[in-house]
Amino acid sequence: MLVNAIFILYIIYFRGVFKHPKHPPKYGLAGNALNWLTSYLEGRHFFIALGSAKSDTLPSTTGVPQGSVLGPFLFSMFISPVSFLIQSFGIQHHQYADDTQLYTSLASSGNQSRDNITHCAEAVNRWFLENGLLLNPSKTEATVFGTRSQIAKHQDIQPTFSNTAINLSSTVKILGVKLDSTLSMDSQTAEIVRSANFHIRALRHIRPFLTKELANTIACGIVNSRLDYCNSLLYGTSSKNLTSLQRIQNNLARVVCNSSYRTSSKPLLKSLHWLPVKERIVYKIAIITYNCVTTKTPSYLSDLLQIHMPSRNMRSSGNRTLVLHRCRTTTASRSFISAAPRIWNNLPTDTRNSTALAVFKKHLKTELFTQAHLG
Repeated sequence: MLVNAIFILYIIYFRGVFKHPKHPPKYGLAGNALNWLTSYLEGRHFFIALGSAKSDTLPSTTGVPQGSVLGPFLFSMFISPVSFLIQSFGIQHHQYADDTQLYTSLASSGNQSRDNITHCAEAVNRWFLENGLLLNPSKTEATVFGTRSQIAKHQDIQPTFSNTAINLSSTVKILGVKLDSTLSMDSQTAEIVRSANFHIRALRHIRPFLTKELANTIACGIVNSRLDYCNSLLYGTSSKNLTSLQRIQNNLARVVCNSSYRTSSKPLLKSLHWLPVKERIVYKIAIITYNCVTTKTPSYLSDLLQIHMPSRNMRSSGNRTLVLHRCRTTTASRSFISAAPRIWNNLPTDTRNSTALAVFKKHLKTELFTQAHLG
């Protein structure tokens, strides 16, 4: 499930290391709250040890305690002005702790967008330097997303950052998901298969010492969780990828049920009440869509959906169907704005009109389970 329709996208993905603030932002903290934070950060010391040698102990006047609960929160507060700086260039961005991504479309004005995002990146770099932060060019990545023909038109892109040339990467890892330049999800699928096979082999070794219930719990916690993580991005991926992932789940079911390699997996999946991989993807997107329709969250997804309102008052007006968006390409049909209405509208009316998320999940799983194992 891609957030928007596929278009050529240019991303600069860089990471920074926190040092010390020069112009800290103001958040209205005063009184005891400010005193608590001050006492938490002040009066700390550090030294450097290398083998048996140790430096003198010096007062720590910068940074936050690494591994602390408040550390990421205080760091996020400090770098929050970067968001306003990036928006002033008209560039879209994401921030995750000390990781920041800049991205823009090259579909219409390619050269202008490329120059704009480069200038924005340099401005961010200057802000970091002026405020005691250091961006690491060796950890900076740039990539172009699009169709093969679109990417071929922009092979000459050579972004520079902090006077360092950044090579275009064919894949980039964001929040544990490996995205390739054509968004085929081949790299992510290969990563899931490699990791899942390792854990399945480990589970097979200890399976004789486990009960079926315990083996099922371990399988769901270690392997199925990997199949489910961000699996909405796999909507519309190739049948080859879906087959590879389904093979993983089939082998896992055989291990949990202590069955041979030749045992048919479908009865095993049914006995374990596991949805097949394809249905698990639909399940995830349907839940996200339900939250968008009922709670309008997250807003960046709910804004893409529109409840269908008939021109006349009809019996179907209360069915809460969504407006369908036509896509000119197969790749674009994988986007959330296209996939979510199709999946949502195909659900039974009673399921769509569920009054609570728990009820919706129950009806949804029953529907998908019936389709997968009895259809």
